[in-house]
Amino acid sequence: MQSSITFEKACCEISQSILAREKLTVKTARDEIMRICAKYSLSQIPRNDEILATVNGENYKSLQKILIRKPVKTASGVAVIALMAKPYACPHGRCTYC
Repeated sequence: MQSSITFEKACCEISQSILAREKLTVKTARDEIMRICAKYSLSQIPRNDEILATVNGENYKSLQKILIRKPVKTASGVAVIALMAKPYACPHGRCTYC
């Protein structure tokens, strides 16, 4: 198990390293993340939101453009979302769902 201090230090170094690049693409950012993960021998790759948590202000906006994915549209324009309710009985016993 890795220490949280090492993980935070790696996330901070990743964000600073990505911000220092002039030509930044998603591929170069991913390569930089993998390089620093190997340097610190991390057991898991930091999620993008963990990397973004180490910066603020204008740096946050710059990193957000690279690390946050754009929402995807479906072909029909309708996104299917599954909602699972807890297995409680219907309070009035008449619902079709129940």
